[in-house]
Amino acid sequence: MDTLPSSLQIRILIFRRWHYLQRRCIERAQFRLHDTAAGVAAIAAELGFCDQFHFPCVFRAITGCSPLQYRKNKLPPDQG
Repeated sequence: MDTLPSSLQIRILIFRRWHYLQRRCIERAQFRLHDTAAGVAAIAAELGFCDQFHFPCVFRAITGCSPLQYRKNKLPPDQG
């Protein structure tokens, strides 16, 4: 007979899925920051962040820089 997953195992699975989805969301934000002139608040709203102030915190935690720093550093030299 199979045993049911423990509460800890379920929490770990949920956290891993949440972390994966968050990373994918930030990858999309990186693309939008590089590819468009849309503002950080607009990109945050497009990606489903309900608070424009939470988005930069998550972005920084994953990438190591703010969305504006990322945009500035990733633009081609003639645009930056």
